[in-house]
Amino acid sequence: LHAYGVTATDAAIGEIARQAFAKEDANIVVNVSHDASVRRYRNKLHLVREREQGKKGTLIVGANAATQFDFGVLRWTEANAGLPTDLELEVRQREDGEILTIGAKKCRLSEWFREHRVPPWEREAWPLLFHAGELVAVPGIGVADQLSDAGRWFPDWRRTDKTQ
Repeated sequence: LHAYGVTATDAAIGEIARQAFAKEDANIVVNVSHDASVRRYRNKLHLVREREQGKKGTLIVGANAATQFDFGVLRWTEANAGLPTDLELEVRQREDGEILTIGAKKCRLSEWFREHRVPPWEREAWPLLFHAGELVAVPGIGVADQLSDAGRWFPDWRRTDKTQ
């Protein structure tokens, strides 16, 4: 914690030690400062900084080299299949129950997140890309089958250091 500039109380450190060995599926959250908590995911402890609600708005496929979000950067990379150039997309966050078909595999977004090992605290702010009201891409995960052959731009996702 000290390496990340966080000074926690003895009580918080004791609580981290106690909860670190809780059952595997337990949702471990120990507040260690006004803007950070310690969480466990896949048997590792993570320092998680509080973040603002994710960005909403629009973007154009391939128009910007990079779009900065609170805990990551979306970049367009060329691929054999992807979204068409200049397609206008709406950026939204997860509401619940979104379904995406990638490579003929139809799954709820929550399943895609688990499969791609996205920590639970990142899922709510992860940018989702919609066109005409339909979820068409999840940056870093995939492009929906209905558009994947239409273009060449894949929305790549790189996390920044908002979580340690």
